[in-house]
Amino acid sequence: MYDNGKTSALTKNEENDYFPACSEKLLIWQQWDEKKTTLNLVQYENGTISFLDRTKLVAPLIGKDYLKNLQHMANFVLDINTVEPAVYDQDIVFIWKDMDVYRVAFFDNKAGISARINTDNSGRQYLAKHLAMFNKKIVFSYWNSAVEEYDLFFWKQGMNTAEKIIRQGHDSYPALNDTILLWQGFDGADWEIFKSGL
Repeated sequence: MYDNGKTSALTKNEENDYFPACSEKLLIWQQWDEKKTTLNLVQYENGTISFLDRTKLVAPLIGKDYLKNLQHMANFVLDINTVEPAVYDQDIVFIWKDMDVYRVAFFDNKAGISARINTDNSGRQYLAKHLAMFNKKIVFSYWNSAVEEYDLFFWKQGMNTAEKIIRQGHDSYPALNDTILLWQGFDGADWEIFKSGL
């Protein structure tokens, strides 16, 4: 078994840590905050573990009226769950919980701005998961209750809405590079790997 004498615990805390994601410049994961009962994104940098700035990440994603109402509550942004990160270079894509709806957001670390990724798909989309990102191109799956299946959506910086990848059947667990998208899909009999150009 490969170890090379370098296996060690990066976190040694009382919280539960999940979903690590890394690039050459970023190392982040999701952490459960038992006191606030929320999920946060955590960053490891220069030997230090710190929470990502939730206000910077999430505040731009919330509607102005909703934000105005929440500003009267203490730590209003800090109580919003941010989960399941994926990273490329210095950019982060993550899922955030907006009331009972899970949405996808892209954070451009160089520009310091967040973009809410919307879809135009009909049906109630309330559970986003399975994020993948390569060079500001993002693919994720959303539960579509209208047809009771997971659908894949593609988004890149500059698009107003994410576009659905057309295929009948459950689609999830995407992986991509600059030109190819792969994913796991159900063909009615069993699970297969599907491929599409980008």
